[in-house]
This record gives sequence, C-alpha cells and structure tokens, in this order.
Amino acid sequence: MEALVHNLNTMHSRAGTQIPFSSLNYGTDTSPEGRMVVKNLLLATEAGLGNGETPIFPIHIFKVKEGVNYHPGEPNYDLFRLACKVSAKRLFPNFSFLDAPYNLKYYKPGDPDTEVAYIGCRTRVIGNVYNPSRKVVSGRGNLSFTSVNLPRLGLKNAKDTAGF
Repeated sequence: MEALVHNLNTMHSRAGTQIPFSSLNYGTDTSPEGRMVVKNLLLATEAGLGNGETPIFPIHIFKVKEGVNYHPGEPNYDLFRLACKVSAKRLFPNFSFLDAPYNLKYYKPGDPDTEVAYIGCRTRVIGNVYNPSRKVVSGRGNLSFTSVNLPRLGLKNAKDTAGF
C-alpha cells in the first residue's frame, strides 16, 4: 500500500506535469484480505510521503454503513476509527454515508454494485438517467476529458446545419 500511494504521487501523466487523478472507495469489505488492504492503505496514508508530506492522490472515500463499521462491535468499526484518526491528520479519507436517504435508496444488501461511490471530490456514481435499470457502480466513472472540435465539424458538414 505504501508503494501504491508513492507511485500514484510520482507517476506522471502523458502531459508529463501532472499525476493521475485517482480515487479509492472502501470500508465495507469485511473479508480478512479486504480489511488488511484498507488498514495498510490507511497506515501508508497516515505515514505520508518521503518527507512526511500529505499525499495528494489517491482521493480516499471511506464508506460508512450501519451494521458494518459505524458502531462499536461491528466488523469494520476499528477501520472506521483508524479512518477518523488518519483524516484528522491528513484530511483523507473523506466519508460517504451509505445510510443517507439519497444513497440508501440505491442500496441492496449484499450487492457492492449498489454502494454509491465517489470519484475525486465531486462526482457521485450510482444513478443512471439514461438506463434506470443500470444503477450500479462497477464499470462506470470518469474515463478522460473529451474535446469537441467545432471548426472541424463545421467544415465537415459544410452548409448542413442539421448535420453540424
């Protein structure tokens, strides 16, 4: 996890001057392996980079869910407490409350595809206006920037306004 955090903060994008924007949503996996990954990711983030700097990426989003990590005695409560400690020092992770009404309406117990996710600090992934039957998290998100070359489209469509 330390290597992941360091690599995401030193790997340059194709432009050569910016590191890749990356986000990780976690907190609800109660398997031993999932817990180990989250614990060590939080510890690596808390430790910081080489000179103790706060890592910019990945953006961390800790998903809070009653019955999983919100109350003492729940399987991931210790990870929630660690996330609070790390957030107090590094301002990450951010917290997503799966039981909030605007998130809970999508949630289906046992189906991680219905746990709302966030990309960066703004984009919430779950709803699907185009196809309401596909309100899922997996396979969705921001892929890259999109540019529309309006002069080229204008030249290509000549005087065809509808085509333009």
